[in-house]
Amino acid sequence: MTSVVSQHDAKKAGAEVVKQVKFPLLSGLLYPGLQALDEEYLKVDAQFGGEDQRKIFTFAEKVIINNNNNNNNNKIIVIISLF
Repeated sequence: MTSVVSQHDAKKAGAEVVKQVKFPLLSGLLYPGLQALDEEYLKVDAQFGGEDQRKIFTFAEKVIINNNNNNNNNKIIVIISLF
């Protein structure tokens, strides 16, 4: 996977869940891909996440799902705090 993902795409996918700095750590760049691989290798039918995960879900579809013809569903849950 690391041979088909650019630094730009990895930073963009993790923009809402990984601290953005001028010189990102490798762990922050790998995070979106590792989450996408979780979905693939755990063979889940669906994955739920908050709005902050939407770029990672899109990234997963682009990099993992399209390459393997996998049709997993990603559901974004909006949580509203009343307090």
